[in-house]
Amino acid sequence: MEYLVLLFSIGLLIAFGIFVAHPFIAADRQTTQQSSSSFQAQELVERQGQLYAAIKELEFDKALGKLSTEDFEDLRRDLEIEALSVIRRLDQARDSYGTRSLRESIEADILALRQNRIKPPERCPNCAAPSREKDRFCSSCGTRLGQQAKP
Repeated sequence: MEYLVLLFSIGLLIAFGIFVAHPFIAADRQTTQQSSSSFQAQELVERQGQLYAAIKELEFDKALGKLSTEDFEDLRRDLEIEALSVIRRLDQARDSYGTRSLRESIEADILALRQNRIKPPERCPNCAAPSREKDRFCSSCGTRLGQQAKP
């Protein structure tokens, strides 16, 4: 009988430990996934910088006469192809973070402004600072909006 109580207590203690530790373990997994994708994006940014530097150095060597025109063009073409590949992979990584929806939202706002669906912001009569529709006072000079500026 005492063994049964002891086993039940140990089982209850293990279940409680799992219950308490679960949020930490789940958060750690999510952080690990985010950090690995963030690390990959950081590596791509670094590689992009390295390729840009290599192209600049190649142009410098060409200007100094260290490379023939044919070698310069071949090497530059190879570096540009690799740089474009890195830029595409970097764009794909950034799109997976949700920047695509932000970009689409900005484009939609620009299109709406161009089609005059959104009114441009009102301007303060005193300092010409833009103001929002619900503003009662200018955020720059404090002039009450809707009234003419005092000369």
